[in-house]
Amino acid sequence: MPQQEEHDEDECDEAPERPAAINQALNGLKRLLSFKEHEPNANSMELTLFMRMERSLQQQAELSRWQGT
Repeated sequence: MPQQEEHDEDECDEAPERPAAINQALNGLKRLLSFKEHEPNANSMELTLFMRMERSLQQQAELSRWQGT
């Protein structure tokens, strides 16, 4: 059980930083997406991947806010 306790403590230490990291990644991804969308030779597969990543990060940010972390 000591390993589990250490793991739980690590999660508690990271919790306040997690929403900030998610928001930072989301903002960076949004900027990248806005540049990519305006490129004349934009790859649709790449855009789809970035959009899915953005959606996933938004869901994580909403979940973090809902959980109060």
